[in-house]
Amino acid sequence: MMKAFVSILVQFLILCACGSPSQTKNPTGTTADSNTRSDSITNEKSQHCYIHIHGRDSVHMIVNAVSDSVQGSLHFNNYQIDDSRGSIRGRFHGDTLFVVYDFMAEGMRSRTAEAFLKRGDSLIRSLGEEHLTKDFSKGQVFLNVPCL
Repeated sequence: MMKAFVSILVQFLILCACGSPSQTKNPTGTTADSNTRSDSITNEKSQHCYIHIHGRDSVHMIVNAVSDSVQGSLHFNNYQIDDSRGSIRGRFHGDTLFVVYDFMAEGMRSRTAEAFLKRGDSLIRSLGEEHLTKDFSKGQVFLNVPCL
């Protein structure tokens, strides 16, 4: 069942990526290509969705941003261990997003600090312990995907 879900999700993402760029009119009346606009996650009031897939595991994140403050949700869908699902709240400091992840896993409520480095349209999750050591070199890459 999970394999079918991941397969369908990957096909959907490929179809979205292969679609032709859309044209939008900006306030000056000129046409802008949506694939070339410089929409940053820190723009005023925006929503961004991200996904990380590794084998049979996936992580989904929704980020609602207002200026440099964010809130949203984070859901770890793990293959052979319990899932976790919860909310995130935090703030951008430069190109790094620091959030507190408040979640339920194995019937227990937990809270942990997470850090994500913004690179282009992607976010890279830190593997460091809380804010003390931020190691993004081997972190999980979260791809920006359309919000459904």
